[in-house]
Amino acid sequence: MAFRNPAVLNNKLPRKLTAKKKKEIALFFSKGKKFSSSFFILFLLPTEYKSFPKVFFAVSKKVNRACQRNLIKRRMREIFRQHPFFKLSPFAFGWIAKEKALKATFEELKTDMIKLGEKAMQGDKIKI
Repeated sequence: MAFRNPAVLNNKLPRKLTAKKKKEIALFFSKGKKFSSSFFILFLLPTEYKSFPKVFFAVSKKVNRACQRNLIKRRMREIFRQHPFFKLSPFAFGWIAKEKALKATFEELKTDMIKLGEKAMQGDKIKI
């Protein structure tokens, strides 16, 4: 039996940061500001409550198989987890992957997601 490093096992995105309830996700669509890139659609919402989740991830239903949708969601969670400027920002993020994301490499998704996040937070003068 191989022993794993405990620091690696706890290196996940905390569940309390993700939005799971229908009402929470609907808030992104109704009050959030929409941004788009070649692989993602981003809904940005100013966080007004400390207990409000910071992020949700979804994949277009045009990606037919659940295992493919789950792969894209795992990649998006990992990119979000690795970049602290997402977690330290005063905004909540709603990420939706487009069908094109299935054919993209991890590095392409990473650069596109970071550029879209930076564009949304800095370039479009969102009031907090």
